[in-house]
Formats: sequence, structure tokens, C-alpha cells
Amino acid sequence: MINDFILDDENRIKEIDKDDMYKFLMNMPDSCAEILTMSKKIQFSHEIKEFGHILICGMGGSAIGGNLVQDLLIDKIPIPIIIHRGYKIPAFINKRTLMIVISYSGNTEETLSAFAEGIEHKCTIIGLSSNGKLIEYCKKLGIEYIKVPAEIQPRAAIPYLFIAILIILQKLKIIQNFTQDLEESISVLKNLREELAIKSPNTNNLAKKIAIGIKGAIPMIYATSGYGSLARRMKCQINENSKNPAHWDEFPELNHNEIVGWELKSDITQKCCVILLRINEEDEAIKNRIEITKDVVLKDKFKEIFEIWGHGTSKLAKMFSLLFIGDCISYYLAILNGVDPTPVKSISELKKKLKERLNILNLIEKKLFSA
Repeated sequence: MINDFILDDENRIKEIDKDDMYKFLMNMPDSCAEILTMSKKIQFSHEIKEFGHILICGMGGSAIGGNLVQDLLIDKIPIPIIIHRGYKIPAFINKRTLMIVISYSGNTEETLSAFAEGIEHKCTIIGLSSNGKLIEYCKKLGIEYIKVPAEIQPRAAIPYLFIAILIILQKLKIIQNFTQDLEESISVLKNLREELAIKSPNTNNLAKKIAIGIKGAIPMIYATSGYGSLARRMKCQINENSKNPAHWDEFPELNHNEIVGWELKSDITQKCCVILLRINEEDEAIKNRIEITKDVVLKDKFKEIFEIWGHGTSKLAKMFSLLFIGDCISYYLAILNGVDPTPVKSISELKKKLKERLNILNLIEKKLFSA
């Protein structure tokens, strides 16, 4: 049994975190600053035109940036953003579609399959990757792309992938300049980095406190509509970093189904914790729903209920702060679980078995280059 005080012991943490996920985690504000600097040199030759919709294709850590952008811009742009996770793209995709194809490794078979279909549908395509087949295909086919730094776990590359999508949209004049909001986000992240670092003790460290509180439990992560991507991100980070089950949902939808599942107070609910992701500017209707759900519906049914509040003034800063806090919680929970945050053994094994049965990349290349 690992003692909670291990979170204040840097040497013991290093013994568990063999691949140094902590370094990439704490580098988030610097990664944001780096991609902001990179953005000044990024230009596209695409003519500026009115798109009917935006399709963002990706899987796992490469797709979540799309969800973040979708939430960020929900009330900012008049065209829909669709996040696509899978092999086959929707039938309505056409030449009025801006298709942003994201695979951090460049070799994700579902995303490359969608890429090939996007070409058939005559979309405007922009690639986003660190290397691999996606960059190779873009070069061969004359498709523009953004190349981000390599040698990072896809989930740790979120600052590059999230911000790069915004850069694409800004360069194509779909959104306004977001530099000021990003600079505020970097400042907020730097402050949080100090507050949530290993050197900040358990007693003063919010991420450590929550990690200790949810140890041995299944976290149920709830956010308000417009911030649901942060709950989804935290759930996935707890899965991959902490090797721990987790669940997410968002208000107000969860008030129409999810809460009924907690009516039966039992051993199951006592093995779950609730984490509420919140902002100070919640709409009054949403705020009332959250407060009543917390104080009446969920009261005494769970092991514990935690609240995490976004920091900063801009929505982007609030999103980055909630994202960073969630990432830190997943990291410290991994240490408490005694697991290295970096390896994802189940995913690696699955990919290996899939390739043994059917080499999708060969089929994709025949479709792209056999003519």
C-alpha cells in the first residue's frame, strides 16, 4: 500500500515515473508559448472562402483538441464544427468542408482512412502531425500541414494540437486573433505550475488533495455545457495516466438521465467520487442545476464530492486551467496507484493485434496512390 506522503517525495516519484511524464506536464505553459511563436511563421496558400462546416478528424489525444475548440467557439462562429472519430467520414462532407486531419504520430489508421475519404470528397484539407504517414501523404499530394514537435506522448502534446487548430482557423480568417487570450492562459498556467508542482506539499496542493481523495474510487467528472470537453479530457487522462476507470458527463443533460442511476445508494456509489468542473460566470439556470444536484440529488451518496474552479478572465484561460489541474490530478493518482503514467500497454497490444489481422495502411495507400 502506497502512503499518501509519497506525493511529497520527489525521489520516490521519479522511481515510478520512469519516462518523466512530469516534465511534459509541467512544460504546458512553455509549449503554449512555443506554438504561439511558431504561429507567426505559419502561412497557408488556400484562398479565403466561406466554408459550410468544419470537420476535425482524430482519435484519442489527437482528437480532444477538436472538442476543446468546439467548446471554445460554440458561441463565436456561425458554422458548425464536427468532431469525427472513426474510419468513415459523414456523407454530407463536400468541397465546402474544411477538414483538419490530426494524428500526432501520423500513423493512426482511423484518421488516415478519413483523410483518404476526404480527398475523394474534394474537401479543403489541412494536416496536423509530428511526423509519420500523415506528413508523408500530405507532401506527396501537395496538401498543406502543420508539423509540431515530436517525441511527446500524444496526450501530452495537447497545447500544440489544441492551439494549432485555432491557428489554422485564424489564418483562414474564420476566427479573430486570439493571442491576448493565449498570453493570459500562459500566465495562468505558470501560476498553477507553482501551486501544483511536486514541491508544493499535499496540504496546499489542490491536485494532490483530489488525487488522494479519489484514490481507490471511480471518478465521475461533470462539467457544464460548453466545458464538457474538459470533463472528457480529465476522464481520458485518468484512464491513460492513472490506469484507473473514470466517467464523464455534462450539465444540463445529466439531469435528464444520469442522476437517476444514483438513486440507489449502495456499495457501488460509495466506490465513486464526483468531480465538478466549474466557472464563476455560470449561467443562473445552470448554476441552480449544479447546486441542487450537488446539495440534494447527490448528497451522501458518494465517497466524496470535489469542485474545481477555472482560473482567469478569458474562456481560453479557464479551459487551460481546468485542463492543467485535471492533468495534474491524473498524474498524482498514477503515483498513488504505483504505475508509470506514460506506457499504455493495452493500446499498444491492441494495435499490434489489429495490424496482424489487417494492414489498413496498405489499403489506404492503394486508394491514394494506385491511380
